[in-house]
Amino acid sequence: MTALLGAPISAHAGAIVLPGSATQAMDWGAWLLEMLAIVFIGKLLFWLAGLLFLGLHVVLLAMIAWGLIKGRFWRAGLLTCGGGLLLGYGALACILAPTQSPAPGPSSDWSVVEQGLAIDLRPQSARWEAFATPEVDARLPAPTDMESLVAELTLSPQDAARLSTTSRSPSANAPIRWVVAPNSARPWLTPTNQDLLGALAAAEAQQPSQHADNCQPIAARGRQSGQDKVAFICVQGHRALLHVVLSGP
Repeated sequence: MTALLGAPISAHAGAIVLPGSATQAMDWGAWLLEMLAIVFIGKLLFWLAGLLFLGLHVVLLAMIAWGLIKGRFWRAGLLTCGGGLLLGYGALACILAPTQSPAPGPSSDWSVVEQGLAIDLRPQSARWEAFATPEVDARLPAPTDMESLVAELTLSPQDAARLSTTSRSPSANAPIRWVVAPNSARPWLTPTNQDLLGALAAAEAQQPSQHADNCQPIAARGRQSGQDKVAFICVQGHRALLHVVLSGP
């Protein structure tokens, strides 16, 4: 989910991720073989279709030349080749036409979150986004390390009062390890929340950060799987930042 910007080109190399177990290595190997098979079959079908398309042109031109020489045309053959070429050009136009996939980004429909996640929150308004790490093209299958959800909420008075009474300072109690994906600081978040998630996602944020004093764990569970999710919420008055690890480490 990236965009091309008119900015200077810069590049950096990320860390090399190796399989953590034999099972994971086999899963990655199977995925790689599947992708290679898909590419091979796709290229084979593409070349066969190209040869057929070219052959129809040759046959059509040959029939037209034969008809001009003999003074008569084979109507059924001309119609068959012409129809095949029209279908071929139509398919080619569909392939070359620019496709517009729905741009990923935040949503304001909190009911979608409630359908998949059991969490004791009834916000007055919400803006949220679910995303994968690493981020890939939604049209192409690829493995991901984790999936997360980030939301900025306007809390109801009841939720704000309840969370303020259960608020805790991580430095005052047992240490909490915040599990935050490196791409959790979504561009639509407020600068304060971007800075907070960026700090918690940094490598040195294995221990509670002083910037997370307003954050606390919150219970969340997948409705279909019934599994508990790692989640925390950072409350500032009636505004809150929610982070949920939907799947991953």
